[in-house]
Amino acid sequence: MCAVICSRGNGLAELDGDTLTCYGPGSVESLDKNWGIQAAGAVTNIVFKFIEYGDIVSKAFNKIRSKFPSANTYEFMANNIHSLQQINALSQIRKIESLTICEEGNPVTQISVWKHYTLFRLSHMSIKSLNGKEVTAEDIVTAEKLFGAVSQKAAEYLPNFRLLSLLPETRKKQVLAEEKSKNSNTICAQEDSKAYGSESSARALLSYSTIEQALQAQIDYTAKKRLAREMVQSIAKSTSAVDQVTAKLNNSWEKSFTKRVQAMCVEMLSSENYSKLKMDNYQVLEHT
Repeated sequence: MCAVICSRGNGLAELDGDTLTCYGPGSVESLDKNWGIQAAGAVTNIVFKFIEYGDIVSKAFNKIRSKFPSANTYEFMANNIHSLQQINALSQIRKIESLTICEEGNPVTQISVWKHYTLFRLSHMSIKSLNGKEVTAEDIVTAEKLFGAVSQKAAEYLPNFRLLSLLPETRKKQVLAEEKSKNSNTICAQEDSKAYGSESSARALLSYSTIEQALQAQIDYTAKKRLAREMVQSIAKSTSAVDQVTAKLNNSWEKSFTKRVQAMCVEMLSSENYSKLKMDNYQVLEHT
């Protein structure tokens, strides 16, 4: 069976047996087509050619999860995958047994450790083949040695509530239930277990952000930094003003107290006059 459709004149999606191939940016929109339950369920291989990786992540991955549940083999060609951070987005896919990221148009393949990082980040998927080569136990051990300690250390510095926010809803409920019953203080230890077949929280920290999200995060960070600086400056000014007022009060009180003592001493130089003055004051108060 072969089905071909065009979208907006700049893309084409071809379904041929168990392989769906998307050419050009417009082909991503073609995934909305009703392929039929039987035809979509038979798709195991998906190929993306000449499509910007950011568009694939934002427009295709969710559709693939719902429309092509059996897909487990992916190939990327000329998608401008240029950083390890972009590899993180592949964790959104339901299952990957075989992954190919072609050197053509994907600069990330020039990074010497990109394969080991991919195996580490997607270890919960148990990838069997990477760029046409079988994944060995040695590859997995090397990947863990290169990146395991770093991600684990990063996770240890995050509070539990932040780690929970990184987990899928179903796994989050399991962890909360376990915490309640066992009174556990550490999520990382629970998440590193393979029993649930899901990614660990330490790996979940390695997430994908689009350029727009990164820019917005930078804007938010700058705004919060400016607000914090203004608050600190305001507190510093208030503290300085309080110190100045306190210093003035201390100074004026000392002078006032000194003058008062001197005045009383002058009044008491003549005990007879002082007694007469106080008696007169008392009589005035008594008549009033």
